[in-house]
Amino acid sequence: MRRILRWIPTALAAVALVAVTTSARAQDAQPVTGAISGVVRDDVGRPVEGAEVLVMQLRTRVRSRADGAFTVDQLANGKYTLQVRRVGFAPASVKVSVKDGAGTVAIVLKRVPFSLPSVVTVAARGGLSGVVADTGYRPLGGVKVQVVGTNQSVETDSVGAFFLPVRAGTYMVVLRRGGFRRQVVSVTVPKDTGRKIAAWMLPETKDSDPRYGAMLFDQNLRVLRAAPATSKFFSREDIERLGFTDLRAIGSFASGHLMNPDCPVMENGDPKRTLPLWAITAKDLEFVEAYINPGVRTTVRPNGGGAADKFEQNKREMAVVPPSDCGVSLVVWWRK
Repeated sequence: MRRILRWIPTALAAVALVAVTTSARAQDAQPVTGAISGVVRDDVGRPVEGAEVLVMQLRTRVRSRADGAFTVDQLANGKYTLQVRRVGFAPASVKVSVKDGAGTVAIVLKRVPFSLPSVVTVAARGGLSGVVADTGYRPLGGVKVQVVGTNQSVETDSVGAFFLPVRAGTYMVVLRRGGFRRQVVSVTVPKDTGRKIAAWMLPETKDSDPRYGAMLFDQNLRVLRAAPATSKFFSREDIERLGFTDLRAIGSFASGHLMNPDCPVMENGDPKRTLPLWAITAKDLEFVEAYINPGVRTTVRPNGGGAADKFEQNKREMAVVPPSDCGVSLVVWWRK
């Protein structure tokens, strides 16, 4: 009995030591969590409400409040990349470090000219009609209206009106006139009625992206070559009608399988500018191109060329739409 009594205190002490050691190790192993606090302002110091702040390493997003402030919590110490976007501003990217559980950042978004959003309405007459004006509501004649992928175009008349007898389908329409910024409008023309566009164009500025025109040219080539069985297009109207809230839902709908959220997406048709699928919300999109397995797609030439001709043509198509391990390549065009 005495041996047992002498053993009990020793055993209890050992258990206590193990418990303390285990607790200390658990505390050491537990990551330090913290938060990034920031504020988004424009280039004259005014707060920007509703800016989307993406934390790239965590696949998460928050939005700035009325005072421009935002908070991202539950973060371990380390370095993070934030991408910030809002319609009417140039996107920004910043790096911030979380140290001792806290990180702060001030983000400045440069305002860019933003025209009134185009309006698409039902027209009793089939095809595509519309009127184009400047931001002072003055009609613009001589505006070239091109329906991408159809080889159809027309110029507006003296009162800014136009008409094109396009067939039912989903299109992106490009408006061009010297001295004004290019304007893009997406439209879905049904079989039984037409569509009418009301659009307003902004004066050209030195801040205009010189690559944008080249990307629109490439888009026209893509759509012209697209095979209906391996390509799908979505206008702003389609996105709202089908209830899509994010691009992953659109891509999954187009491909027939749930897409990896990290799949790359081309912005404004530029292969040098991509974002992961999860980072794009549907509300900011004007038009979406989806190409199923573009690297293995075959398009027969009108002259009925042989296998060598098909191979050469496919090489050119692959250069415009890079093949994707995700099974579908997505190209998005932002609302402007």
